Amino acid sequence: MIQEQIPKVLELYLQISQYPILGHRIRERMRQELFARGVITSD
Repeated sequence: MIQEQIPKVLELYLQISQYPILGHRIRERMRQELFARGVITSD
C-alpha cells in the first residue's frame, strides 16, 4: 500500500482542529515554545 505524505503543518492543523475549545490555547502554547526556542521571532 502506498501512503501519501501529508505535510507536518497540515497534519498538526488537522489534529488541533479536533479540539475546538482547546485549539486556541494549544496554538498559543506552541507559538510560545517556538519563540522560546528561537525558531521564529515576533516579527
